[in-house]
Amino acid sequence: MKRRIKIKGKFYEVEVLEIGKNLLRIIVDGQEYFLTQNENQQVLFVGKDEVFSISQKSKEEDKFYHLGNGKIIKSPINGIISKIFVKEGKIVKKNDSVAILSAMKMENEIIAESYGKVKEIRFKEGQQIKKDDIFIILE
Repeated sequence: MKRRIKIKGKFYEVEVLEIGKNLLRIIVDGQEYFLTQNENQQVLFVGKDEVFSISQKSKEEDKFYHLGNGKIIKSPINGIISKIFVKEGKIVKKNDSVAILSAMKMENEIIAESYGKVKEIRFKEGQQIKKDDIFIILE
């Protein structure tokens, strides 16, 4: 079944196909992705070389990834920082977009989990980052 959806003002053509027990094939604007769910009901993205978690939508917030511990924003996966939206000294609020991380031909939005002032940005645009590397420190 094909659907046209709008996310943050941009329209996407999405088709979801069930191809096996607990495995979905998702086509977004012609790009193919696979999702599954583990025994803890956690949604997992299945890529060529890795499987990584995509946070469930919580009651109070809608975010792509659950990141960091309070005042630290970590990378959820291995990838390349393609765009940074904040600068040191800038105030960010919970759920603000701070960067775009490119991995496996996908752009992943990095979301601030808490309010704070950007104290330090440890990576630059174009740099490679590994899963769980500390990316931004808030004070």
